[in-house]
Amino acid sequence: FKLRLQENEQNPEELKFVFYGQSQFDIKAYIKQNKLENFVKVNDPVPLNKLIHIYSTSDVLLLVLPSHDKGTIAKKVFDYMSTGKPILAIVPEGEIREILSKSGLAFFANPDSVNDIKNAIQLLYSKWKAGKLVVTPNKDFINQFNRKNLTKSLAKIFNRVT
Repeated sequence: FKLRLQENEQNPEELKFVFYGQSQFDIKAYIKQNKLENFVKVNDPVPLNKLIHIYSTSDVLLLVLPSHDKGTIAKKVFDYMSTGKPILAIVPEGEIREILSKSGLAFFANPDSVNDIKNAIQLLYSKWKAGKLVVTPNKDFINQFNRKNLTKSLAKIFNRVT
């Protein structure tokens, strides 16, 4: 993505990556080393209710999983889907990709392909710039994962067992 920003002299007011929380990867050092401070901002963790508000006011949500991580389904996936916002999912083939495909919200890139990631960012940016960044959420599919519906399902299971 560094190449995309440099090649097109991108305006940092139009394209900004904002991260919240902690990472195993030293993203702050990477940002500084690659002179990306105008485009990438890293914030400390925030409470979940504030984070959900941040998600809902974002243009695109970013989900990144390494190619070796095929089985982990992060809670973040369901929080992202609940917003109805577009999701740039840089994830390997597997269950998360399948779930996000059914949600109607995701744009995918292979985590092992810089070109794939670059193309996905360019596509999302050009759609946003043209005012055509639109997704069609599959609300019935997404709603089955909200906490209230999951609690109802769990209660039904408990009732059957007792």
